[in-house]
Amino acid sequence: MQIETPNLNNYSEVKKQFLASDWFHKDIIQDSFPGTSLFRVYNERLKNIKGQEVIVAILDMSVDINHTYLQDHIWTNVKEIAGNNIDDDANGYIDDIHGWNFLGNQQGENLSYEQFEFTRIIKRYRRTISVLNPSDSLILQRANKAYISHTKYISERSENINTVILNRKNAYHYLDSIFKGKEFKVKDLDSLKKVHPKDSILQLEVLKMTNFINYNFTPKRNDSLKKHYENYKNIMLNENYPERDIIGDSLLHKLNNRYGNNNVSVSPNFLNHGTLVSGMLTTKYINTDSINVFKNIKIMPLRISAYGDEYDKDIALAIRYAVDNGARVINMSFGKLFSIDKHWVDEAIKYAEDKGVLIVKSAGNERSNTDKEENTKYPNDYNDGIEFSNNVITVGGTSHKLNEKLLYYSTNYGEETVDIFAPGQHITTLYPHNGIVYGRNGTSYATPIVSGISALLFSHYPNLDASDVKKILLESGLSFNHLVNLPKNRGEETVQKPFNELSKSGKLINAYNAFLYAAKYQKNKH
Repeated sequence: MQIETPNLNNYSEVKKQFLASDWFHKDIIQDSFPGTSLFRVYNERLKNIKGQEVIVAILDMSVDINHTYLQDHIWTNVKEIAGNNIDDDANGYIDDIHGWNFLGNQQGENLSYEQFEFTRIIKRYRRTISVLNPSDSLILQRANKAYISHTKYISERSENINTVILNRKNAYHYLDSIFKGKEFKVKDLDSLKKVHPKDSILQLEVLKMTNFINYNFTPKRNDSLKKHYENYKNIMLNENYPERDIIGDSLLHKLNNRYGNNNVSVSPNFLNHGTLVSGMLTTKYINTDSINVFKNIKIMPLRISAYGDEYDKDIALAIRYAVDNGARVINMSFGKLFSIDKHWVDEAIKYAEDKGVLIVKSAGNERSNTDKEENTKYPNDYNDGIEFSNNVITVGGTSHKLNEKLLYYSTNYGEETVDIFAPGQHITTLYPHNGIVYGRNGTSYATPIVSGISALLFSHYPNLDASDVKKILLESGLSFNHLVNLPKNRGEETVQKPFNELSKSGKLINAYNAFLYAAKYQKNKH
């Protein structure tokens, strides 16, 4: 079986060319971009092959199911009759036409913020009457440390935005008195500076307002940030915030599903991450020829995320919902540093594995080696360093630069805990209300790229199971052994390691090679 591997020596100098908005799906040999070769495999192998429909569950924030480029991709539960307030298919979810919102109630209230997981840990352990074992004591110690760090962070941010609001207000009033109520822009401020070069007070106020305008510190944005920081403190860090009471989850410590509602598009602009992630599962909007490589993919929105940390119960139930309702791939572009009820999620992962369902999750963007215990990201598929399932792919992010900057500058990595890399920098995707956005960064986008390619494999090779697809993707990727810069925080020295030592496969996903491999794999399997 011949898997194409480019000779890096041919790319010793990255070409100075326009960065195409669809670079991440281009081919390294044909286009000189370290993309996924998705368009190449479509044009050369898939264009005239129909394939089967495949459902990809998006466990995330809200999804704008009416978006021009998403509406034809949204999964519909044909067993349910819309609007009759009856659980027609007896799956435990009333009127779940397009998925489920685990962060709402039947009265239409929905959570936009929820607690951090360390806040929940502090609440639970502080109220326990039993003596904590050494392991739980260590977790509580780490949670308290995180709480103190975040409290300091939000205090500084709140103080800063209050100062910005006050300074902008004062600068505006000062300049408004000069312009006598007329609207002014940066060019008007520049002219004013030239007219009064020796007026130090005027020069200072003009400088302030120029910066406020240039960096988009509008009153609306400032007020929005102030409100966000208030919610950060009063909800995310507040152990007494009644998040589960609001959504009607009366059985906190049982894996019941008698809460939530069917509104998967709650506040799509504010809770936009689900739409941004879902946008990676269509290609029509980024290709001038209107090619929709993912035409067979249906998106199942399952809202489990708000600002804060996902609740393990919601994650576990959403995985089970996805499996029970026909998803072959589950995309989880989120992560957290604590997990209070990990056993529920672990059991759901195993349930998915037993049903042949693949879970694709993001490695995270903390610039960390997640092989180190203190950097562990949840959910994951290992306990005590041992992998317990074979249906989870953890994805790190890369850039368009085929040199020492190949890694996305904030991605996590790990030779044992990250499986493969995919493009995650300068990404084009969708935004709510028919928007298209450019230049997005994060492993949140690398993850659905892998989910999409996985779904394509299931579409054209439906007899494969989750472990097969995982094996195919990890073994067929592009391997590079050149030194790359490890992600670092400001002030840290640059450290380099070979790219092929930063994940379990040591590779960058490649759709073209995956289909070459799958054809051979399927033949040998039978």
